[in-house]
Amino acid sequence: MKKVHLIVLILLISIFDCADAISVFDLRSDALMMRLPELKKNLNLNSNQQILWQQCENKTNSLLRAKEIRRIKVDQTVRDMIQQPNVELRDIDARLREEKRITEIDEQQGRDIWLSMFDALSDTQRLQVQNFLYEQLLESGNQDKPDADKPTSSTRKGRGLSHNSAGNP
Repeated sequence: MKKVHLIVLILLISIFDCADAISVFDLRSDALMMRLPELKKNLNLNSNQQILWQQCENKTNSLLRAKEIRRIKVDQTVRDMIQQPNVELRDIDARLREEKRITEIDEQQGRDIWLSMFDALSDTQRLQVQNFLYEQLLESGNQDKPDADKPTSSTRKGRGLSHNSAGNP
């Protein structure tokens, strides 16, 4: 059960990761958000769970919209600041640190929102969430490196040496 909690936490962190940060598993939040309706359908939520799911989705979308609006404003503010003569880079840094602080608060809110949903699921539904996240991790990890994790039929081992059944090159 702890493994499931860890995977859900990874999902939530990935959903609300900073624009300039790289997720540990290269899990794309936009891909996850697009697949949430599929997950919801597969979970066969009861009426109370459906209400909670809708609330989680609404809150998440609201956080994501606010984050995008802030990102646009920060981007424009930094562009304006950098064009000023004798710009103080510490002022720009302070603005970026403030945005990071706000984003961290939003990320925690996002995790808390979805953890409340996860708490409302049955053990069977939690297992379905785990499988969903596992599939997402596999798909996400293979997008940039299509052959990286695929097993090969080659008998090459180590530094390109072939080994026979006796272990000799």
